[in-house]
Amino acid sequence: MPTALTPVELVDRYDLPDWRVLLQAVEAWFDAPTFAAGAAFVAEVAALADEVDHHPDLDLRYRRVHVRL
Repeated sequence: MPTALTPVELVDRYDLPDWRVLLQAVEAWFDAPTFAAGAAFVAEVAALADEVDHHPDLDLRYRRVHVRL
């Protein structure tokens, strides 16, 4: 089984400039051109999350999506 990375290790190892470490989590906001595009992005993240059995918190707003791991 793979070893879990801390949030800081994750951001440092994979060079994720848009992601921030906050309260022992990694999070980022993503802009979407429309609400429907944001919903489609959420659906894609959800499908990938199911594949790896690791589910982030997703917050869909008008033209923005917040992802927290």
